[in-house]
Amino acid sequence: MKRGLALVSLLLVLSACGGEPFRLHHNRPIPDFVKQQGVYIEEAFEQDPGRINGVVEGLRNALEERKVPVMSSPQTPNKIVITRIRENRTVSGYSASRQVREYNHTIEVDYKLVSPYINAPIEQTIRAERSQVYNSTYVLGTAEEEIAIKQELQQEAVRLMLLRLQALDLK
Repeated sequence: MKRGLALVSLLLVLSACGGEPFRLHHNRPIPDFVKQQGVYIEEAFEQDPGRINGVVEGLRNALEERKVPVMSSPQTPNKIVITRIRENRTVSGYSASRQVREYNHTIEVDYKLVSPYINAPIEQTIRAERSQVYNSTYVLGTAEEEIAIKQELQQEAVRLMLLRLQALDLK
């Protein structure tokens, strides 16, 4: 009887969550010195000419959505310098017949925040990871799924960078 009541109460608590994903409450705002003077995003890594990087573009859009001016002049006092973006895919599972069944996709972004309002440049690395299960009967959809996973990883990298920017404590 007690076990049944515990199970019912657990189900009620879980149903109250409403299926909403975890969210940070009381988000701290972007620091005022960044909002007032804007920020310049510098791409200090090698990439294909003419290729627009999803992380850089996503960061630019996310900052603009938060009313942070993204400046085009390198003379802007506040800079986010992205020094390296590395996307990788490794095999993480095989079938009994030695065929690949699971991939692990990762993205690592090294960047630093340079500003006259902080004592020394803050260098950080963020990493996001997703797995992709390969189904041999669904061969045509794997390329689209891989593209979607890469886009999700880039969005996650931007989200993590913004959270770290919001977490700056300059007191």
